Amino acid sequence: MSGCMMFIIACGLCLWILPRLGRLLLLTGGLIGFAIVALIVALIVYSLKGGESRSSETKRVDLAPEQAELINNGKSKVISIRSILGKIRDSEIREDGYSICRTCDRIFKALAEQPKSITSARQFLTYYLPTINLILEKYEKVERSGTDSGKMAEKVRSYLKDVDKALKKFYTNLFDDEKLDLTVEMEAMTMAVKRDGLITDDELRQELNRTAAGDLQNIELSL
Repeated sequence: MSGCMMFIIACGLCLWILPRLGRLLLLTGGLIGFAIVALIVALIVYSLKGGESRSSETKRVDLAPEQAELINNGKSKVISIRSILGKIRDSEIREDGYSICRTCDRIFKALAEQPKSITSARQFLTYYLPTINLILEKYEKVERSGTDSGKMAEKVRSYLKDVDKALKKFYTNLFDDEKLDLTVEMEAMTMAVKRDGLITDDELRQELNRTAAGDLQNIELSL
C-alpha cells in the first residue's frame, strides 16, 4: 500500500473520529483533544505499515544457493543483452529485444517466489539466454560494419518475435498447474537460426563456455 493511500485512509478515519470526539474536545481543551486525535492517527498509520511489512515478508522465499546463483547469472545475461540492444540501430530489433528483457525480469521475479519452478527453467537460464545474447552480439557487429544487406536483420527480427512469444507463454504458465517445458519450442528456434546462418555450432559452444566460465568465476568470488 502506498504512502498516499495510507494518508487518505488516515484522513478518512479522522473525519469519522473527530465528530465523536467533540465532547472530549470541549471537556479537555482543544490542544489536548487534537493531541489525542494525532496519537490515534499515528497508531493507525503504524498499524497499516506493519501489515504491509508482514504481507511483503510472507511473499519472500529463501532460495537455495544454487537456485540463487542460477537466477543471478540469468539476470547478468539479461544485463548484457540490454547493453547490446543499446548499440543496435534497428528500432524493431531493439523494441523486440527490450520486450524479451522485460519478460525475463517478470520471469526472474516469479521464479524467486516459486523456487520449485527453477528446475524447469534451468535450460532457459543456462542455454537460451546465452543464445539470444550471442545472436544479438553478432548482429550488432554486422550492423556496425555495414555489411548486412537486410536479410540478417529480417531473420533476427523473426527470431526475436518467436522468442518473445515463447517467453511470454513461459511466464504465463508459471502460474498454471501444468508443467511448462520450453525445450521443444526453443530448440526448434535454435535449429532455425543455425540453418539461417545467424550462428554456428562453434560460436554457440564458445558462448556457452564463456557463460559457464563466468558462472564459475561468480561462484569462486562468492566463496
